[in-house]
Amino acid sequence: MPIEPPDNHEQLLRQQTILAQFGELALRSDSLDEILTEACRLVGVAFGTDLAKVVELQPDGKTAWPLTTGRSASLIFIGQ
Repeated sequence: MPIEPPDNHEQLLRQQTILAQFGELALRSDSLDEILTEACRLVGVAFGTDLAKVVELQPDGKTAWPLTTGRSASLIFIGQ
């Protein structure tokens, strides 16, 4: 499902602010776990979801493994 562009100025500004906050953290943090966890949190805030996870696509191109605990109880695979 494609991500729809923001339909109003306030929503776009909110998303840009969240992205800027994340960029600041990424520049000052030495902890990849902290950066990835915050990325999951901010994606949830920006897109209004309680679930977000960073995964690494494996060389087979079909399997993904979690890189961080993120904000979900379990990893969900969609499609084959």
